[in-house]
Amino acid sequence: MQIARGSILLTAFTAALLSMPCRAYAQEKTTDTHETRIQGCLSKGVETGCLILTTNVGKTYSLHGNNLPGLDKKLVVDVKGAEGGVDSCSQGSVFQVTSWNWTKMKCKKSARSQRNKPADK
Repeated sequence: MQIARGSILLTAFTAALLSMPCRAYAQEKTTDTHETRIQGCLSKGVETGCLILTTNVGKTYSLHGNNLPGLDKKLVVDVKGAEGGVDSCSQGSVFQVTSWNWTKMKCKKSARSQRNKPADK
């Protein structure tokens, strides 16, 4: 009887210990934010107040954050931040901008999509 009770306690203790690292790892993965860098040309979104970045391969991002670039320059913009979230723009992936810079590359107007795209090199 004592051996069986000891075995049950040891098994339960071992199972609890083995499950702890898995939970801790899962928590680290969900709170980890990965900063990404993207480049493209800016345009107004279909919805009011939306700023859209289009890459040279046509992928679109809806930019969000404080201090975003304006539409006054027709240059490729280089932005850093994190992808993810939901917005009302409904155009491309949501991108939270942490910093940005203008490049020296010019944007060209695409006749097909009527959006600015980076000029081919």
